[in-house]
Formats: sequence, C-alpha cells, structure tokens
Amino acid sequence: MVELPTGYSNLIDHSASGDNVWTTADGLELLWKDMSVPHLRNASRMLERMHDKELEEAYSMLCMVRGEAATDAIEQGIRQLEHGDDLQTAKEMMNYANWRENQR
Repeated sequence: MVELPTGYSNLIDHSASGDNVWTTADGLELLWKDMSVPHLRNASRMLERMHDKELEEAYSMLCMVRGEAATDAIEQGIRQLEHGDDLQTAKEMMNYANWRENQR
C-alpha cells in the first residue's frame, strides 16, 4: 500500500490538560488560547493550504500509476485526506479565532 505523506498532522497536538497546541516552525509549542487572533487565522489558513497541496499531489500521483492495486492504494489515501482530521482542525482553529475576536 502506498502511504501518502502528511506534512502537518504533527503541528496540532493536545496537551496533557486537553488543550489544543500549535507547534511553530522552530519547534515552540503554543496553546491556542495563548495565540493572537491573527496568528490563529494564519495558522488555520496554512493548514488549509497544506491540505489542498497534499490533495493535489495525491491526485497527481493517481495519474502516474498503473495497476489496480496501486490505483486502489492511492484512492484510499485520497479518501483519508478528504475526510481527515487536519482540515477539520483548520476549521476549528478559524472558528476559535472568530469566537475569540467576538469576545472583545
């Protein structure tokens, strides 16, 4: 089975207290509640862009393979990407940013 890479699932984690954690490019871990609204929005948009890029790459791979087993494996990876948690996390992060902004 071909395994499609996920480049950002490690960016979102949960702390021991259950809070959402964002890992910055330099490895710093931030709780969502400690991030500014613009930072939350930028992180959410980045997750969406990375998701879209991965999905595009997966569809490109589908055009390059031959054989039923290879095609099935890539299609399974595409379904996992389309219904994965990473895009949902991006939406939740944006909703949280909107909620925080309205709390002012």
